[in-house]
Amino acid sequence: MFQPSYFKQKDNNGMLDFIRSHPLATIVTQSESGLTINHIPVLLKTRQNSNVLQGHIAKANNMWKDYQIEKESVAIFTGPQSYISPNWYPSKKRDHKAVPTWNYTTVHVHGQIKFFHEKNWLLEHLTNLSDFSEQNMPKPWHLSEAPEDYINSMLPAIVGFEMEIINMNGQSKMSQNHNEGNRQGVITGLQSQNKKNVATWVKNPDMS
Repeated sequence: MFQPSYFKQKDNNGMLDFIRSHPLATIVTQSESGLTINHIPVLLKTRQNSNVLQGHIAKANNMWKDYQIEKESVAIFTGPQSYISPNWYPSKKRDHKAVPTWNYTTVHVHGQIKFFHEKNWLLEHLTNLSDFSEQNMPKPWHLSEAPEDYINSMLPAIVGFEMEIINMNGQSKMSQNHNEGNRQGVITGLQSQNKKNVATWVKNPDMS
């Protein structure tokens, strides 16, 4: 990923928090037939001095069959993003030296994947993932609410995986390369389109 210094994120804890709040990963793996791309919700787990991403896929998904263990994989997490009009820059009204751009936030994670078929591993993972995903619901659903025989009948149809994080790169491209007047113009423009989440990132562009 091309990373100009004013967009590059350096706070690892901030990037990990970004992953927790944007858990749908685009996972790119390599196989003998080429690149494989899947979109998978993952759970970030911390173990001693390492961080891993946990997820699961359908057993019918060839990702686990074709995966090349010696090859590195990438998980991409994306957050708020929006088109930015040059009409939002006060400087454009003075000299017209402005062009469109796109603001976005992303974290790229590099690592290697291991797959799991064991019942106990899958049950623990599914419990943790659903508890994490349900935590802000008015009445959180728990895996234990489903009939045990129903869950057991579904387990053979999935494969779990872990991806240990080897390297992590974050980018928050939120108009940091513009002066304060233009940045405020971007904020006002985004708010006029009800894109308050992106406007908030322009105000505070760091993942920290």
